[in-house]
Amino acid sequence: MPEESIEQEQSAEEKAMLLADIKLTATNMGIKVGNVKSIEKIQEMIDAKNAEADEPKKAGLSLDQLKRVRYAGVRKKAMKLVRVHIAALSPFERQLKNITIDVGNKAVGRISRVIPLNTDWHVEQMVLDALRAKRFRSKKETTDPTTRRKMFTNTFSPSYGIAVLDDLTKSELAELRASQAARHSID
Repeated sequence: MPEESIEQEQSAEEKAMLLADIKLTATNMGIKVGNVKSIEKIQEMIDAKNAEADEPKKAGLSLDQLKRVRYAGVRKKAMKLVRVHIAALSPFERQLKNITIDVGNKAVGRISRVIPLNTDWHVEQMVLDALRAKRFRSKKETTDPTTRRKMFTNTFSPSYGIAVLDDLTKSELAELRASQAARHSID
């Protein structure tokens, strides 16, 4: 009888160690185990996670190809042309005829554009988002009523007034195409 209890203790210790090991493996894989005490259930969770990780490999795509596919979607959204009318609101830029902007990220790369002001124009969505984010600082002067001292506060306003216009119609595109062909402005 004492031999059976020793064997049960060893198997219980082995199970506890195996459970601790498998929980650690699951945690390292990003699986939330919680208070699950069943080794089989945790092993099923690990197998399911491995199956999810193997799915892209089953599709026949390498990690580099998967990255390109993902970036292609981001690039397509960022490079979509939007027809806009941009007016400068900042005092310095009001005197300019056009502005230069550089934007970029890892998926798209670098985009440099010269954009004319007060003209209908097409810009990429990424450039439009960068223009919308630009602000200029102006100081507001107020007088403190008790001390009669001048106080200045900073206000940040949008640098550009941007009106998003409708896309060109097919007839307008045909007219533009004919005009550009007549001027030999396209290849």
